Amino acid sequence: MARRFTDAIGLLNDLLNRFEAGAASPIAHPDYPAFPSVVAADAFLKQIREAESAGAVSLGWGRGPMRDQVAHVRLASAEILYRYLRRTPASRIAEDAAVRLVAGAAMHDSLKNSAFPSRRGMGAGENVARVRFVRCRDTARRVRSRPGHPG
Repeated sequence: MARRFTDAIGLLNDLLNRFEAGAASPIAHPDYPAFPSVVAADAFLKQIREAESAGAVSLGWGRGPMRDQVAHVRLASAEILYRYLRRTPASRIAEDAAVRLVAGAAMHDSLKNSAFPSRRGMGAGENVARVRFVRCRDTARRVRSRPGHPG
């Protein structure tokens, strides 16, 4: 089902949410019939064009009589869109949480290191970061709950 929006920031955040969930090239559509006025549609398109100018998204244009309308908005660069929206990637949030979790904890270095993903990629890598964080957190909880453990 097509995802349709009348709020540009909502559309852009949805693209990042779906990217973080593993979609390689998420796409969304303006909901032209739902705009309350032409002024609202123009403001929406202005924000989307700004994101396009920054290199964060690419626009697909309609065909035939709809050739002057944006048909869809596709994520072009998650990194640029994060900066444009001043949003922190989920992988970075998970990494920061892992740092706080293991800070000062009495655990083996290999356990501490397993909490930190490589920064080679984003998207599917962010899911890997979450999995690593959860595994590290769960292992730390099991170790701390053992009888005789100082933590």
